[in-house]
Amino acid sequence: MRKVQSLAVAYTLALAILFTLLALSGVVYLTDYTNGIAGAVAGVIDWHSLALEGSVRWPEIVGMVVGQLLILSMLLIARRGNHGDDDDSLITTPREQTILRRQARGNTPSR
Repeated sequence: MRKVQSLAVAYTLALAILFTLLALSGVVYLTDYTNGIAGAVAGVIDWHSLALEGSVRWPEIVGMVVGQLLILSMLLIARRGNHGDDDDSLITTPREQTILRRQARGNTPSR
């Protein structure tokens, strides 16, 4: 078992070092040739058409962002509702959940 763990650590370190070196070389290349790349991009892109297209499509982008925020908020609300109690997952009514919680705390429910 120790051999598997040590191999996993070795492979992870090898991949981390490899991709770190790759990222550093990419940063050095981009730093050296930024002006040339920007000049080539500026010569190819028609900025007026890009601005016109962006002004037409902004409602789609806003809709996607709002939709993602709604989905994330629903996930957060659903997580708050799940208390992690295994006993409560089988109970269907809120009254039964309240009775079980009181019994777990040592309080007897008044009927």
